[in-house]
Amino acid sequence: MFYGTLCPNCGKPVMPYARFLRHAEPFKISQCSDCDVELQRKKSVWLLLIFGAVVLAALVGLGIPFTFERWGVVAASVFTFVVSGAAVVILNVCGWLFVGWDLVTPNNDESAIT
Repeated sequence: MFYGTLCPNCGKPVMPYARFLRHAEPFKISQCSDCDVELQRKKSVWLLLIFGAVVLAALVGLGIPFTFERWGVVAASVFTFVVSGAAVVILNVCGWLFVGWDLVTPNNDESAIT
């Protein structure tokens, strides 16, 4: 069974995939399901997204002309839709399984205390 990446604070899985699918974004702060600490995605999530975009662009760029020439515009459209959907799902699952989390440090503004 897959559990996703672990919380750097408590060492337990940060969130189940269903919650990850709805809430986790590279620029959004999330909370650990177990210890409720605030977490943010590691910067490596951007590398995953860039790599995925390059691979998707190559697949679609090379596949559309071939599919269009062989089977026509409808098949090329279906090809683009299916490949794009599969790429999004694969990138999302890879992000959940392999890209970790960083603790969000609170802003320690000492001038606000005095």
